[in-house]
Amino acid sequence: MRRWTLVISALLSAILLWGCGGNGNGNGGQNITVSVTPAAVSILVNQLQQFVATVTGAQVATIASSNGAVRSNNVVTITTTSAHRLSVGHRVIILGVTDATFNGTFTVASVPSSTTFTYNQNGPDASSGGGSVNNITVKWFVNDVEGGNSTVGTITQEGVYTAPAALPPPTTATIAASNGASRSSNVVTITTTAAHGFLAGQIVTITGVTDSSFNGTFVVTTVPSETTFTYGQNGPNATSGGGTASSTAVKVKAVSVVDENASATAIVSIDSGVRVTVTPEAVGINTEETLQFTATVSGTSNTNVTWFVNDIEGGNTTVGTISPTGLYTAPTTPPSPASVGIKAVSQFDPKQFDIATVTVFPAADPVLNSVSPSRVAQHSLFQDFYLEGENFRGTTTVRANGVPVGGTPVTTRLFRVRLTADQLSTPGTLVLDMERQNGNLSAPVSVTIEPVRPAVVGTSPDSAPQGGPPVSINLNGGFYASSLEAEFAGQLRAATVINARQMNVALSASDLTTAGLFPLLLRNPDAGAVAAINLAVQPAAAVPSVVTTIGVGLEPTAVAVNTATGTAVVANRAGNSISIVNLATFAVTTVPVGTAPTGVAVDNERNLAVVVNNGSKDVTVVNLATAAVVTTVPVPPLNPGGTPPSPFAVGINPLSGLALVAHQTTNFASVFDLDSLSFVGTIGGGQQTVSTGANPSVAVEPQLDWAVVTPGGGAGALTIVDLGRRHVVATVAVGTEVRGAGINTETQRIVLTNPTSNAVILFSLVDQTVQNLTLEQGHVASAANPLSDVAVTVNPNTDLVSVIDLRTPARLATLATGTDPVAVALDPTTNRAVVVNQADNSVSIVDLGPLRALHLIQVNPAVTLTSNTDLTLTVTGNGFLPGAVVRLDETPLTTTFISARRLTATVPAALLATARRFVVDVLNPGGEVSNAASLAVFQEVAVGDAPLAVAIDPERDLAVVTNSGSNNVSFVDLTTGTVVQTVSVGIRPHGVAVSSRLGRAIVANRGSNSATFINLDTFAVITDIAVGSEPTGVAVDSEDAVAVVTNTASNSVTVIDAASTAPLGTVTVDQGPVAAAIDTSRNLAAVANATQNTVNFINLTGTPSFTQRIPGFQLPTSVAYDPAADRFVVTSSLTNNISLVNPENGQSLPVRVGINPTAVALNYLSGTLVTFNSASRTLSVIDLLDRRVRAVFGMDGSTRYSLDIHPRTNIAVIADEANDRILLVPLPR
Repeated sequence: MRRWTLVISALLSAILLWGCGGNGNGNGGQNITVSVTPAAVSILVNQLQQFVATVTGAQVATIASSNGAVRSNNVVTITTTSAHRLSVGHRVIILGVTDATFNGTFTVASVPSSTTFTYNQNGPDASSGGGSVNNITVKWFVNDVEGGNSTVGTITQEGVYTAPAALPPPTTATIAASNGASRSSNVVTITTTAAHGFLAGQIVTITGVTDSSFNGTFVVTTVPSETTFTYGQNGPNATSGGGTASSTAVKVKAVSVVDENASATAIVSIDSGVRVTVTPEAVGINTEETLQFTATVSGTSNTNVTWFVNDIEGGNTTVGTISPTGLYTAPTTPPSPASVGIKAVSQFDPKQFDIATVTVFPAADPVLNSVSPSRVAQHSLFQDFYLEGENFRGTTTVRANGVPVGGTPVTTRLFRVRLTADQLSTPGTLVLDMERQNGNLSAPVSVTIEPVRPAVVGTSPDSAPQGGPPVSINLNGGFYASSLEAEFAGQLRAATVINARQMNVALSASDLTTAGLFPLLLRNPDAGAVAAINLAVQPAAAVPSVVTTIGVGLEPTAVAVNTATGTAVVANRAGNSISIVNLATFAVTTVPVGTAPTGVAVDNERNLAVVVNNGSKDVTVVNLATAAVVTTVPVPPLNPGGTPPSPFAVGINPLSGLALVAHQTTNFASVFDLDSLSFVGTIGGGQQTVSTGANPSVAVEPQLDWAVVTPGGGAGALTIVDLGRRHVVATVAVGTEVRGAGINTETQRIVLTNPTSNAVILFSLVDQTVQNLTLEQGHVASAANPLSDVAVTVNPNTDLVSVIDLRTPARLATLATGTDPVAVALDPTTNRAVVVNQADNSVSIVDLGPLRALHLIQVNPAVTLTSNTDLTLTVTGNGFLPGAVVRLDETPLTTTFISARRLTATVPAALLATARRFVVDVLNPGGEVSNAASLAVFQEVAVGDAPLAVAIDPERDLAVVTNSGSNNVSFVDLTTGTVVQTVSVGIRPHGVAVSSRLGRAIVANRGSNSATFINLDTFAVITDIAVGSEPTGVAVDSEDAVAVVTNTASNSVTVIDAASTAPLGTVTVDQGPVAAAIDTSRNLAAVANATQNTVNFINLTGTPSFTQRIPGFQLPTSVAYDPAADRFVVTSSLTNNISLVNPENGQSLPVRVGINPTAVALNYLSGTLVTFNSASRTLSVIDLLDRRVRAVFGMDGSTRYSLDIHPRTNIAVIADEANDRILLVPLPR
């Protein structure tokens, strides 16, 4: 009895602590308590909610000590010493049985007698006894109705509550008229005239209090008495009264079946799901003006609302009136206070409402002082203009050339209006002014619409079949309009503009009758500027044919073609010679070289062949014009005094004059200079390797100055090297047996062959994607024709040549040439393959189908720097006629005819004065136009020491460059490419951002923990602001005049008023914040945290605050915002991706880009995004619409760059830390 007494005492103490709501003592003196979880919850109509009741102290019987618990065939029979009063379905807790396996919570399965019951339990047969039975069963009630009903909701015996389909009738209490509402220390006490029946946690709606600040929807926090309750509300101390308190909440109650006085109640606040949104949400208006408000109601088909002004239905003459349709009319004089609340209340659910604020001003005409930007590009997708002045209201309208275009006031002094491409279609002056509702006009301001070159960043498809059906070419880029002219092969074609960044050009079947590479040109007549891409018309799937087979030397092993002369060069391994084959006359000239030549490549600019001699471990250079050996150079060992390697293959970039020699079974390659005719260095051999087996090959992409080395069997990986920097760009695991490689230089895809695999691999140098084409095993070599998008592979196992459509991809045909074909090269313009038949000591000339005669395949140089002297341009191709003219952007150049395959032209210095990308083509007499190539003119500008970051002010055509080594900032005039001012700032300036509208640059000084504000007009330092530790990144929101600085070492972001330079707050973020960007529409900053691999969202409205963490990145180092797609763009450096992050919900979409992207910039007007890729030292140009990499080009010098893009010119400005310069780079195309 002593133990029992202690239990009773403990339960009694718990009940006293719990409160009277859970008491019960009507069961033989037991103290039973019930609790319900959750105790308070808010759910929608028709929604389900699981409640759980916990019952303690409900012992109903003692289990017999002998055989009181018996388990047989998974059924337990309990025998009690007294009547247990249980029913089938009751839940019981069995405690204290000697055999503990009987203990637990169970459901009564049967009740054979008043002292026995059963339940199911898996387990071995057993018997035991002792212990107790506790009945934890409850009955469920809703608003005291057992099981509830359709009005208040129903609840199952298991505690699953289903809310009613409509809101239940509200419980209403009248608030005392005198002091019925009292607010003190942010706590409101409501006193009602009668018992209110509300409980803590219940949601109540207060309406009609004389002081309307008390009105609203709140959660009851305490219930001191039956006529009082409290809730929290921030506000000044005040008293008022009158009105009502109402609630549609219901009470879910669990009652013990053992003691009906033992119960617990939960509050369920039922939400109709209706939501009301009023727009505009905050606006100013002149006296006596009208403004239409709109209420959007969701969650019900009844969208009717009732309108109030300051809680007065319909308003009045003092605060203004509002019609049943939401038309507000301001009073004749401003009310006091001047701001009033416009409230729309749902007629379906009066608890749901939204309030907008309207401020009534004395009537005044708008005053317009300035506009930013004042210069924009013609046919821009859209442009936000910021107008500054005074007296701007929500009723003010902006006009463009006299046509109302709307707009939104940001403040009474700042107005934003967005104009679209249609409104920006006419070059010249655009006049903006502002109109008051009564028709009075402000003074005008002017915007200059500048004609620009159309931008093409991506096209699809890249090719089409000869003789195929009509095809529509989809162009992504920017500055598109119906006024643009589209030409295919020099003939106008119909174009359909989808929007300013997308258009289609329709080609008819007659455009596809001839195979070859044809130009598709876009011309803006207003700018006199063009952009061009090429479309490959693939030869019809005719059977290829052997034109002739020509005997060469013994054991021919490799072949290369000089596209400038139409000459093939064959290396004869057993003959220690090369055979020079004239592809027009098929005449053969033999030239002795070193021992066992295994590889050959041709420099078509210098008319030289480089032969690697595997046996004598040297290279022989042959003058192809004279068929004479120029020199033989031994291959140097990796280290002085070491063993020379065994050279096996070679590839040449004729644009740079560099060759790469790959060796057998080693870890390095050698670089040979064709100007000095000497080896100038090695790649690999240390931490970086070029790992090869017995049969490596080399292919070169001249525009990138990259060589691709295949492993060639037994060891290694596919290695991509940069010839100019002598650096391994990447290694790709495609199989150690991969041997052959041929590059389509138009699409930058490599065709890889593996003799031990049945797959031909198509690998993209642009985005590293892989496609497999399943054939048979044995393919050892490949070549690709960029003019037709067709490749050729050879298979010595089958003695067959395969012709492959690279677009599909698919094999088009096979052809037998000779025995043991082991190598192949292509003459692109004649579309003929030269196949080496090793066992026959011959080469077969294979015709792959006719192409049009006129083609351009190489421009040298393809990239040059600005200059004040003329430039000689060498153009290689075929089909050139005497009188042919080389053109830049359709401007004829003075041209010299060398042969049908070569022209030279003089580019006047006047065309080389500024950064620009030219379309290069050849115009033959008679009007035929070749396919297009490009000449990129880069401009370098010397700045300070170790420039780290750059930002562009397009309004002033300024680039602002931070020089971390000289503690200053360079201001560069982008129209002239000259430094116009250098300004000293803090220590180690790092990031920079500019606001054209505010006329300010903000510089983060990493070494002095400060941010420097600089005037962009006077170049004067405005102030230095102390920020966190090691600030690195800066972003600025020109609309709201907010700047953010990322403090890398202190893991924080400093927020600054960019207009007043006053600090607005510091927000703690994740580890290693390095960069930020701002979504101006949401006033939301995205912060990239490199150490913690996250992105944080920071709300910049009011007091800055952390709102969301987004994980899943790997070394995020750069972030930008795309206003067209409404996405943040974040680099994920270690995954070779960027991620497009939705600012609405934080969801991200990865997009594959270059290798190790560390910096990003975008131009939403041209649909172009650019990443700098540190590991490969390349720039990737990405099509924002198709989310695909469209071009890649190498960058010399730094392992890190930062960049920005000029929105009108589409020129990237790149800070080159290693060379103390910036580069102005015109983006393709």
